[in-house]
Amino acid sequence: MPIPGTKTIPRLQENSGADEVAFTPQELEDIRTRLERIEIVGARYPKEQEALTGL
Repeated sequence: MPIPGTKTIPRLQENSGADEVAFTPQELEDIRTRLERIEIVGARYPKEQEALTGL
């Protein structure tokens, strides 16, 4: 999978190490809980651009 901003082999190697990260079920639950508390405010795109997305 492409990683935006990755332009060099050392950065690609560094970023590919992320597949070795493992979370415990408790850590995943904590992340999920915290994410659910984030209030989404505002539109992703200005009205004119969103109209072009077909959403």
